[in-house]
Amino acid sequence: MRLSLVFHVLFAIDLGLMLQLPAIAQHAGTPRGWVDPPQNVEFVDYAMQWSQAERSLVDLSGFLEKPAGKAGFVRAKDGHLYDPRGRRFRIWGINMGAEDCYPPKELAPDIAGDLARLGFNYVRMHHMDAGFGPVSVFKDGADNTRSLDPERLDRLDFFVAELKKRGVYTNFNLNNSRSFRPADGVRDRKPLGVGKTATYFNPRLIELQHEYARLLLDRVNPYTGNHYRDEPALIAVEMVNENSLIEGWIMDRIHCPNADGRAMFGSLPESYGVELTVQFNQWLAAQGDEKFIDRLREESGVKPGQLIPRLRAPEFATASQERFRTEAEFYMHLEDTFFTDFKQLLRDELGIKSMLVGPADHNDGAAMFPHLKTLAKHFDFIDGHGYWEHPQLEKPHWVRNSPMVNDPLDSSYNQFTRSPVLGVPFVVGETSGPYPGDYSAETFPILTAYACLQDWDGVCWFYYGKGRKEGDDAGIGDFFALGNDPSRMASIAASASMFHRQDVSAAKTTVIRAYDASSLIESMRMDRASSRPFFTSGYSLPTALSHAVRLTFDPSCATALPDITSNDDYVSDTGQLRWRQAQQKRGVVSINTPKTQALIGFIGDTPSDLPHLKAHLDNPFATIVLTSLDDQRLETARKMLLFAGNRVQNTGLAFERDHQTIVTLGQRPTQIERMRGTVTVAGLEGAARVTLTPLQAIGAPQGEPLSLPVTSHGDIQITLDRVPTVWWLIERE
Repeated sequence: MRLSLVFHVLFAIDLGLMLQLPAIAQHAGTPRGWVDPPQNVEFVDYAMQWSQAERSLVDLSGFLEKPAGKAGFVRAKDGHLYDPRGRRFRIWGINMGAEDCYPPKELAPDIAGDLARLGFNYVRMHHMDAGFGPVSVFKDGADNTRSLDPERLDRLDFFVAELKKRGVYTNFNLNNSRSFRPADGVRDRKPLGVGKTATYFNPRLIELQHEYARLLLDRVNPYTGNHYRDEPALIAVEMVNENSLIEGWIMDRIHCPNADGRAMFGSLPESYGVELTVQFNQWLAAQGDEKFIDRLREESGVKPGQLIPRLRAPEFATASQERFRTEAEFYMHLEDTFFTDFKQLLRDELGIKSMLVGPADHNDGAAMFPHLKTLAKHFDFIDGHGYWEHPQLEKPHWVRNSPMVNDPLDSSYNQFTRSPVLGVPFVVGETSGPYPGDYSAETFPILTAYACLQDWDGVCWFYYGKGRKEGDDAGIGDFFALGNDPSRMASIAASASMFHRQDVSAAKTTVIRAYDASSLIESMRMDRASSRPFFTSGYSLPTALSHAVRLTFDPSCATALPDITSNDDYVSDTGQLRWRQAQQKRGVVSINTPKTQALIGFIGDTPSDLPHLKAHLDNPFATIVLTSLDDQRLETARKMLLFAGNRVQNTGLAFERDHQTIVTLGQRPTQIERMRGTVTVAGLEGAARVTLTPLQAIGAPQGEPLSLPVTSHGDIQITLDRVPTVWWLIERE
């Protein structure tokens, strides 16, 4: 079943509302300015041809051990992930959303092969319970969401088995976007919507979540022969997605002023607000301190026998420390209880041996550190979600069209560095540079390189977006779909080796931010506009551009916070990463390692500081990545991959005059900006001649290979506009 572009957009809109991403938190309500549209840009057709995938000259599947889980279960230990042999395991993944989790069985082997070939070792099965699309795990036409569709379960099991064969692990997300039906027995189900926050405290919603976990996980996969409790290729089970009572309190969503079931992060219906207030008062009574309760009653202005109301966000600033701390501890208690009981179900009743994951830190506009403390207590790794310049999803749709290289201190990378907890593995579970931003290709190598610097345990890009299912000439389906985006998919593939090999060294110094019990609570009512995303007094925003950063709740583990002055040239303490010229709005990031080098940003007129990569471009902005494909240093590598690209668009993409408000996302086929200028690959030791093969979007050869002479210094020069493409295979003859 092919989904229309309209549904793709609606899926993205619902999905984005669920994510409540940092870009939204940062820019909500901020007027859009004027963005100068690109001048003299030539676009050429360049569509994904999945039917040519078997001819791809880019095969990164050698980084994957086959089958997935061959030696047993991946485990968290000493702050990182390890395979059973004691080797570090790193996640390089992609999200599958809703229908993507259940591909037709005739397509599943091809999709699994594509993902392995592109270097992915992990698939996050996301929105399996989607209530907003035509395909979910629940039976169509049923009056409840308590029966799973056997055909879709069969497709899921088959897909998991095909992925496993090729060395690709899976993560099952449990509660994402389940919308309830009449026979589910859910109160006020329509205004409740997906029930964010209510899923933590309402007994019926908790019961349904537990029931669903049993239905999905207490089964044998007939294609692997394993019960899911014993399946090492199921690397993780994720309880809930982007859902927190702490966040709901800070964002004033749990007081029910305007319940709207269409909004994924909407307020709760009134009956749920009353229920939560009753539970709060019951919890207060259980503390057994009448004088304490009398003080709260007096401060809140209610008489004996009346329920003590819960604080609204506008009341935070004037509330006493005692009242604010008490209510915060109540929400922390509810989250802790929910996770404890759910873990008991998964571990003790179902016997699940996979790692367990909780909801991500996904909203940098709120101080979520009490939530992170609870997650660090219960789960095997911390997850972080965020995007650079997330589109405005309510109409009119718009995107800011600003490059991340010009904003290092508020980049999605810098926002992620607030979440990793000392001693707990950290994985970026969702991120991307969404379409139709002009600069999206920059996102992938920048985040990859700095993830290596931070020694994070994984990056999982968002999201596959139908891919093969659209056909050979398909366009980009929505804001987030990667499967038919030739520029972003190639940029990810060019970054994969860098991450699998950890070409960028981990930082020499780790800076540890600390919260004691008091500052942990008080951070939640710090000014959200001026204190985001770190909510840490004395923390210098440029710190993570030079050093690794971790968070601790044990002040004895804290380090001194360095006072790093904001400037226009940030260099990592390894010397391999440099971020400069942002204040001039001509930002450039350079990556300088023995096996991968890159220039990203306004490199047209910026001298290269890299020994093996130089560029002279007519295009003012570009992303250029040169990486070894045979694990050799660049000067001696027999095979290398060169990515050089920038804008990508569907045919007919149109903006208003401000170059931000989107008129139409366009349609197939996709087009790429034609790159003009030269790239020099320098210092190739002992090379006489080099063969250069331009590649199709999927990596198959495009035309005949070109033979390039090598200078006496070991240099080759590549003329980019000779063939319209975004990547080339470079081989020594």
